[in-house]
Order: sequence, then C-alpha cells, then structure tokens
Amino acid sequence: MDGLKSNPGSVTVRGKAADDFGVKSVWVSGVEATSVNGFQSWIAEVSLESGSDNELVVRVEDVNGNITERAATRAVSVFPHYRESVCGQIAYDPIDGRVFNSATIDGYYSGVIATNVQNGSRSYFSRYQEYDNRYRQFAFSRSSGQLYALTGDGDVLEVSLGPAPDNMVSWDGSNDVEISDSDAWITLDNSTGALFIYAAPYKAVYSVDLTTGARNLVSGNGMGTGPDFSYRVAIAAANGRLFAYDSANYRLVEIDKNTGDRRLVSSGETDGEYLSYADGLVVDENAEKAYLSFDWDEITEVDLVSGEKRLVSGSGRQDSLESNLMVDFYGMALDSERGQLYLSCASHQLIAIDIENGKRARITPPERGSGPANDSPASIRFDKVHNRLLYINGLAVSYMPEIMAVDPVSGDRHIITSDLKGEGSTDSYFRDLAVSGRDGKIYASDNSYWTAAIVEVDPETGNRKFISGNGAGLGPVFSGPLGIELDDEAAVLYVVDGSGALFAVDLQTGNRSLASQPGAKGEGPEWGEPSSVALHPNHSIAYVTDVEQSRIYRVDLRSGDREIFSSDSDSIGGGPPIVMPWQIRLDPVRNKLVVKDYHGHGGMVFVDLETGDRERQLPSGSHGNGDVAVDPDTGLYYLSQWPGSIVVYDSGTAQGLVLSQ
Repeated sequence: MDGLKSNPGSVTVRGKAADDFGVKSVWVSGVEATSVNGFQSWIAEVSLESGSDNELVVRVEDVNGNITERAATRAVSVFPHYRESVCGQIAYDPIDGRVFNSATIDGYYSGVIATNVQNGSRSYFSRYQEYDNRYRQFAFSRSSGQLYALTGDGDVLEVSLGPAPDNMVSWDGSNDVEISDSDAWITLDNSTGALFIYAAPYKAVYSVDLTTGARNLVSGNGMGTGPDFSYRVAIAAANGRLFAYDSANYRLVEIDKNTGDRRLVSSGETDGEYLSYADGLVVDENAEKAYLSFDWDEITEVDLVSGEKRLVSGSGRQDSLESNLMVDFYGMALDSERGQLYLSCASHQLIAIDIENGKRARITPPERGSGPANDSPASIRFDKVHNRLLYINGLAVSYMPEIMAVDPVSGDRHIITSDLKGEGSTDSYFRDLAVSGRDGKIYASDNSYWTAAIVEVDPETGNRKFISGNGAGLGPVFSGPLGIELDDEAAVLYVVDGSGALFAVDLQTGNRSLASQPGAKGEGPEWGEPSSVALHPNHSIAYVTDVEQSRIYRVDLRSGDREIFSSDSDSIGGGPPIVMPWQIRLDPVRNKLVVKDYHGHGGMVFVDLETGDRERQLPSGSHGNGDVAVDPDTGLYYLSQWPGSIVVYDSGTAQGLVLSQ
C-alpha cells in the first residue's frame, strides 16, 4: 500500500527478490538489505525524513552485475511529531488567524502548535517542558500579540514563539495563592489587558498583575455577595466585564470587579436550552453573548442582557452527524470577526462552528483516507465479502455508536449504520461485532442500559433489528452481551455475557442456550470475568478471555467443559504473562490467538493454539496496540486505536503504519 503514515524515525522494509542466475544485492533507498537465504526474503531498516513523503526505492543487482534501479517503489508519509495534540484548552490569535494549543511528544508537553484557521497549516514552536509544568491553559492579547499560559505548576508565563525562553509573569504562590495540580482557568480582557485566574482550591477569582505578578482576590473566598462558586468554574472576560460559569450548579454569573458581587445571568432552571456541565466558556468582544460548550455535543449561546439561551449546534444536526465532527472533551475559542467558534479535540480534529447556522467544518485536514472522521474506533473485523474493514466508531454520549467501513488500500471511510443511516433502534451501545464470510451480514452485541441483545445490521442499507434478546428469541436472558464470535457454517453466534455465561445463539430463530457457565453448564475451573471469545478453526472449541484472573480458557462446545489454556500465574503455557486480557481473535494463517491486554503499551500477544505458549511482540513506533482484526487470507492485522486511527500491522517486522485517519 502506498502512502501509509509513519511516526518519525525509521521503517523496516521487507520483500523478496529472484533472478535466473542469482541475486547479488538489494538496496532500499541507499540502505543495503540483509538476507540469510539468497534474497528469497530480505529486510532493511530505512530512516525517514520527518514531516514529508518518503519514496522507498528498491535497487537489485544480480550476480552478473545487471542492475534494476527501480525494481519496486513505495511511498511512506511521516507524521509531524505533534500530530496528536489537538486536545485541551486553546486560544485564538485574530491578528494572524491562528489557533494555539499545546503539543505532546512521548508524554511530555513540549511546545505550542499554531494552526491557520483558513488552510489548516500548522507551525510548531518547541518549548520542552516536563509533564508537571505543561501548558494547561492559554490566553492571547490582541494589543501586544503576546500568548500567555497557565502551567501545571500554577505559574503564569509569557510564551515565547521563538528561540528565547518563556518569561515568568506570576509564580505559583504569589500573594499566597497556590493553584498547582488543581482545577484552574485563565482569561484575558482585551479591552483592558487584565488577566484573571479562577483557582479551585479557594473557589475564587483572582486578578494577575502582568508587571509585578501579584495575585489579588476579585470575587469568592469571602469577597462579594451572590451565588457561591464550586470546584469547577470557567471564566471569560471582555469589554471590561467578567463572567463565570459554574458547572456544578449550572449557572452563568457576572462578577463585579470592584465589589466581587456575583449576579446571576442565566441558569439551567430558566427557560430555554438546558445548561449542564461545560468544558468551555467564551464571550464576544462586546460582552453581548456568551457561548458554552457541553460534553454531549452541544454549543449554547446565552444573551448576557436577557439571559435567554439558544442552541447554536448540537445533538441531531445532520451536518455534524454526516461529518462525524463530534464534540466531547475540548477547548473553545471565539472569532467574532468571522462569526466562528473554534473547538479542539472534536473527533480528534480542530473544527470551526458557524455561530449563525451551526454548520461544522474541519480545520485540520485528514491524514489519510477520505470520508467522515473517526472519533473512537473500537472493535474491528475484516469483511471478506466486501473486502473491507468494519469497526465500531464511538461518538459523543448523545449518539448511538456507528459501524463504519474503511477500504484496506486507500483508507477511505464511510458509514454503514448510525443515527442517520439505517432504520431500527438508536438506543444501542455496541460492544463487539462479527461479520459473516458468506453474505456479509453484520452482528453486534448491544450492551446498552435499555437493551441487552444481539443486533443484525444489513450491510447495504444499515437497517438494524434485534435478532436475540430484547424480546427476540427464547432461552436464558442476556445480562449484557460483550464479546461475540460467529460460526458461519452452523449459523451460530457465541456470546460472552456479563452474567458470566457463554451463550450460543441460533441465528435462524434467535433462541439462546448455554454453551458454558460455571455452576450451570460444563465442568472445570470457574472463570471470574469473561470478556471475549474466539473459535478454533474446527469450531468445536472456543477460547474465552478472563479479565479478572488474567487467563485464557479453552471450552469444549459440545459439553461446555472448561480448562485453563494459557496463564502465567498457573504456569500453563510458557512466555510473558498476559495481564487482564480484554479481546481475543483467531489468526488462522499462523495458527495463533491474538490477544489485546492491559499491559500498558506492551505491544501484541500471540498465543500458540497447540501449546498455549505466549509471545509478546513489541512494535516499532507507537502503532501496536488496539482492537485487532485479522485478514484470514493474507494474515495482515488491522488495529483500531487512538487517536481515531486504523492501522495495518505486519508481524514480520513488528510494525504498524496508519492506513486511515
């Protein structure tokens, strides 16, 4: 596949070479490949140029000196090292039309990204900092062009966007006001140049003198009358006025900066749009309107004179659902001149929302593949019938999860079923999916609060229907279906249930029967918290992961008998331990089980089907974790992982490259 995306560093290239008289050497972009079998297979590690497309050119020479300069070529595109850094609070520079947010490298907050809101181009300003002193909040001054930051240590800095170091404005602890490691918020009033901090430990707002660094109490902590503050408050200032939104009490107040008095402007108890826990608050430059961003994908406008509320953009909007630009945890900034709100971390993108019509648009361009953005891709399967990947894409809390498809070559994405596509229940919460290798029908385990069922999805129309559970089919009742696996030949779906049972579901009738459950069906040791299931190639044996006891069980599907198949703590099967195995898939090409566990970033675990022996493969770069799908013909692995990525993984090089994002 051309144009796969890589982290900065290097890639490992492998291939085959043949010649009638023999191959003398293989070179890949100037790097000599190594081989132990006369280049029937070879391997080379090639350095990549960061932030650009890299053409990999294979040059082959035979024993007679004949050379093929371009025997094969591939292109690999390299991510900028700050690509995953659109989450968190942001600030807007209206002078140059840039959004600022902090940048992350290897767990450290290492700088600032400036994103042009017109074309999505990005500039990176390196400011290497330890995690504890990361940039946590930003404020931008239009008059001085200065970017200010509140750090994790509670300091206020003038951020340098050049080689010079940052300037300290206010040390944490100035005037005995310490806010390190606690909830805090900063805002700057561009009409006066005044900077304010909300400090959760004191439940109070302080002004910050940008010359001396002094922190002076403005409101709260005994200063002023009116509604008290809670622990989680956002503040915004404009046109000489100061406002605060209290998420715990669902109310927007104005603060008198002279007396500290707090006047209620609007609350969740008044008429109009509902107010609740907010992740963002901005006020327009004339202090006429305030905008609140809520974590169920809604933006609400509040009139600062009347207190009336208007939904700007939110749940059920067709344009946002079609684009998948969902708003959940994010920062927000306001561009009054263009009439735009800018939000970070919306489906892992920077997006713009038109204040008048609520239309959403992407600022940051897609990395690879066209189509709706991914939000939180999870359980993934290879669809042999349609030659595509299917996966569950979790959206904001107010929507049912989608099932999306991605082309395994181009990375293009489209929606199979969602709130907008397909008929049927929209109260579902999909946990796992399986796909028929005969007709491409999709089955999903629905683990929502309202329903505990198996849903069948038409792969063409996206229509959904309950086929077992929630009134469909007879037999023992589901508690909450988790992992599922399909036996196409027998038309039986095996379902791990939250009750601790392994069910067999007849796909013709929807009837349920126990395949195995300690104390009810089958002999053998009791599992603790089963979560996922895979089938042996002969379909007479199932493998079940136990999260609680970090075991894999082998279940005889005729009798329901259980035995421990692989477990480090029980000394069954050799190799590194599996810690809290969550998902399991069968790799029929290598005769192994592929296991996702909670061993941090410890790569992928392969379990031999004959012996139970375990091998942990540590991937190069960061692309080796996530839910796994296996192409049963090629043996390629595909992973769904944060941040909104679909990755193709090659076990021969222990390497994952991004296919779609």
